Amino acid sequence: MTRFDAKDIAHLTAIISAAGLDRSRWQDFVDLLHHMTGARVHIAGLDVRTGLDLGITCAGYDPDWLKSYEDHYGALNSWMDGITQKTVGSVYNVIDLCPREDLERTEFYSDWIRPQEDILGGGASMLFQEQSRMFVLGGNLRRRDIDRLEDNWLRLARILTPHLMNALEVNRLLAGKSLETYALGANGGDRPTAVLAINADRQILFANGPSEALLERGETVRQDFHGRLSFCGSSGRPFQKALSAFGQSRVFPPQTFEILGSGLIPRFHCRICAIEPDELDFSPLGLLQSTGESALLITLALVSSDAVVAQRLSAQYRLSPKECKIALNIASGASVRAIADENRTSVNTVRNQLRSAMVKLGVNKQLDLTRIVEHTRILTI
Repeated sequence: MTRFDAKDIAHLTAIISAAGLDRSRWQDFVDLLHHMTGARVHIAGLDVRTGLDLGITCAGYDPDWLKSYEDHYGALNSWMDGITQKTVGSVYNVIDLCPREDLERTEFYSDWIRPQEDILGGGASMLFQEQSRMFVLGGNLRRRDIDRLEDNWLRLARILTPHLMNALEVNRLLAGKSLETYALGANGGDRPTAVLAINADRQILFANGPSEALLERGETVRQDFHGRLSFCGSSGRPFQKALSAFGQSRVFPPQTFEILGSGLIPRFHCRICAIEPDELDFSPLGLLQSTGESALLITLALVSSDAVVAQRLSAQYRLSPKECKIALNIASGASVRAIADENRTSVNTVRNQLRSAMVKLGVNKQLDLTRIVEHTRILTI
């Protein structure tokens, strides 16, 4: 298939959402994407924190060539060197990752790319690149198919990337388990995430233990006498916006927003995505029935205070107290000059401390530092 429409995209995003709830569905996703685009497709990576290891989940590659990649040629991949320097969440043509003339002079090209019908076209996206998690989406096209298929591949990859990132976040929030396993566990983990599913009328179809506790307290979310979900305070607006988008579009873009706490009410990071029960091979607790009706999956992850984030950064990355403070300030949007003025010190001193923090975090860009701080900030309940 060289062309695709809204129905095709809706099918793909439904499979992606299912993979977020059940990691075994990632193979279904790459199989379908390979069929739709004509590209040899792979999604690869590992989440150390949860043990989610996709290895190289792929479609369209010869198994013998895949084994040779894992044994030897993966270490020579010129495109991987390029994508690790690119912005996370963006899709790049392979030419942007390594100029073609440079690629054609490598062993990777002459001994691995060219013998496979010269699959030097396509593109890739770095979905996550962090200390404990790295995932990549990629697709390879034969040289003779580039003019016919490459633009479609890149366009579809750009559409799918935010859905893929969201599904991998859901994988992490569910501690690398399927929703069924997570829901049926004693507590879903030591600090389980609150998980709810609702229909377009806001009726609660599923709620795990932590979400039931939140509903009972009624400070962050609540349900009415008809079992309909609502969000308390100012977070009601982004929730209603998500509901409106869900009702208006066949392809629902993942939604995220912060629920600001006050006093004894905690702060949460909320993530909302669409799920298609008919794409799932299970029905958690019998509450998500295969009715053909789409549903919204809502996860609520507790967000920690600056003090807790600093403790975690110090423990995990060995940052000093001053480096932690600078990292937190940069992540909140403060400039080096503003930090220097606030601390009554020189700009050079702040730059040196920031550089030291970035070295310990293993990043080269302030944007990547911010991502690490924010992921450290988001805790499960």
